[in-house]
Amino acid sequence: MKSFRTDKMASLVRTIASDMIANKVHDPRIGKFVSITRVEVTQDMQMAKIFVSVMGTEEDQRSTMRGLKSAQGLIQRAVAKGVTARICPHLTFISDHSIKKAAEIMEIINHNAAEMGPPPDDSQDDDQQDDDQLADDQLDGDLPEAVADVDDDAKSIEANPSNGVQP
Repeated sequence: MKSFRTDKMASLVRTIASDMIANKVHDPRIGKFVSITRVEVTQDMQMAKIFVSVMGTEEDQRSTMRGLKSAQGLIQRAVAKGVTARICPHLTFISDHSIKKAAEIMEIINHNAAEMGPPPDDSQDDDQQDDDQLADDQLDGDLPEAVADVDDDAKSIEANPSNGVQP
């Protein structure tokens, strides 16, 4: 169960770490398309897992993770200065592939949607067309069997009211 304190600490760590990665860390191994997706802080606030998403090739991701591991001390010191709590969590960077997977899934969905063509019209239009067809059939005298059977039953009840439901 998350508490207010751990959520606040996670938010603070995320803010400081993302600012450090974007503005202060000048490691050429860290790519330009790095984003912190989430931060999880343990209940005792000893550890913080920073989930990082890197857009690019596998080599770009590995290189960025090596650069972040190298800059971990610098980011740790900045978090320690920014945190007013007695304990500063130890930072761990973890590669997060969720954004890349979401982009791949959206690409698959769009590809399949393009293959299927445009979606069919509203079902209300189909129902209206069915009703129009039934009305045309009635005018022509061509009733479907189920409708004709119901119509015959209704006529027999009207002709012989004693067979119907009595009050």
